[in-house]
Amino acid sequence: MDWKGQLKGFWKRALWTRTADFTLPGVLFEIQPDFVMAGSLAGKANGSGQGQLGRLALKPLASGAVAPFPAGPAILDGLSLSRALQDLALVAGNGQVRN
Repeated sequence: MDWKGQLKGFWKRALWTRTADFTLPGVLFEIQPDFVMAGSLAGKANGSGQGQLGRLALKPLASGAVAPFPAGPAILDGLSLSRALQDLALVAGNGQVRN
């Protein structure tokens, strides 16, 4: 059996096979106990691992809205966090918010 030939043929097919194009998310969030930061990526995903930051926004959170607990819930005030995320999505994202 020609293993080298079969392996070479498989490798060629594997290089050109992909499931779908990557779509950049509308906005990325970083949630900390005292603030939420949102940013959008600009440009196309070309697989090079490089990108540019499009827009950036920061919003303070109410004291105690988020508290990292290893054995319990981290979100203590969901309404406050939800409002901050929606506001930041409108500013830093593409202007669309999911409801």
